[in-house]
Amino acid sequence: TDSSGRRRLDNPHDFVRLEIAAAMKRSIRVIPVLLRGTTMPRPEDLPPALGRLSRYNALQISDDRFQFDVDRLINALEKTGIRAPARRARVKTPQDDILESYFATTRPSLALTAQNLQDTQAATIAYDGSTDPTTLPSQSFILPGPFEWLLIPEGALHDERSGTLPAFAISRYPITNRQYDAFLMAADGYLDPIWWDYSPQARHWRYYHPMAAETAFAGDDLPRSQVSWYDCLAFARWLGYHENAQISLPTAAQWRRAAHGSTGSLYPWGNMFDRERCNCLNRLGGPTSVTQFPLGASPYGVMDMSGNIWEWTLTTWHSGQSRLAGDDERVLKGGSWVEPADYVRIDLSAQHTPESEQPYLGFRLVKRILDE
Repeated sequence: TDSSGRRRLDNPHDFVRLEIAAAMKRSIRVIPVLLRGTTMPRPEDLPPALGRLSRYNALQISDDRFQFDVDRLINALEKTGIRAPARRARVKTPQDDILESYFATTRPSLALTAQNLQDTQAATIAYDGSTDPTTLPSQSFILPGPFEWLLIPEGALHDERSGTLPAFAISRYPITNRQYDAFLMAADGYLDPIWWDYSPQARHWRYYHPMAAETAFAGDDLPRSQVSWYDCLAFARWLGYHENAQISLPTAAQWRRAAHGSTGSLYPWGNMFDRERCNCLNRLGGPTSVTQFPLGASPYGVMDMSGNIWEWTLTTWHSGQSRLAGDDERVLKGGSWVEPADYVRIDLSAQHTPESEQPYLGFRLVKRILDE
């Protein structure tokens, strides 16, 4: 407000209002900053020239983590240069056009710190030395725990519509807040838009979302929520680069196979619902730690496949394809903490548009197993 208590936004001659409008007209990036719990105004509360500002992701700056928030803003402002493309990633055994378009993309030229370089080299050596899928490294090299890759062997789904799926690895748990924070805080992580360079829609999304949305529920081992499909894939690409692996979101078929194998069971543990094995029915008031329900594990040991948080997949809702480009709705699996028993069944799916950031949306990852 001005000295008279009136909104400066209502003054058509206010310098800041004019400056923001001019920047948006010229496609200059604008990062809204919210202080002490304020929220973004609605489009109807803004002047017409600033209406689309309400769709931007804003940076929250709070008293208790002021320095952390300001450092994130400074890093975002400093990392606005254009990176030169590097070599294309080499795909050893092409599986299909979707995988090739995803994995054979330009990788950034990164100025890694000495420690990051050592970590990357160690990941390369360990992965290249594991030609037998059963001996693939189970831990992540850069993500904090709890994290583990689990091998899902080659096999068919119960309904056989998807044929035989090649073996793959899947993360035992959904990605947590602490793990996603590693992406947010890394110098080459969320602040580097190259990870969204896999489709025009993803690049457009990242341009208008220079800062990540806050998770809906704080807690290191809670599943990361309020993350778009575009950002999930960016996280996967960043992790895959550092671990010298081919990492993505699971397809709906991969997700189902990891959840019940070839059994066709309704839940990871069998056909009878058991409220003590999962977080649903809104009885706990929100998501829980990804390790809280060990009795709900799938036959392969995968956790939280029923309830807790809906999970993004690579698969499009209408066509069942796994293309990266386009703004098609994507299949969600697993259900969340608020759902009734029928909604956390393995055979049930939901959908959302890829830009959706909701408190009940999270994700886990798959890693491709390379043949020699």
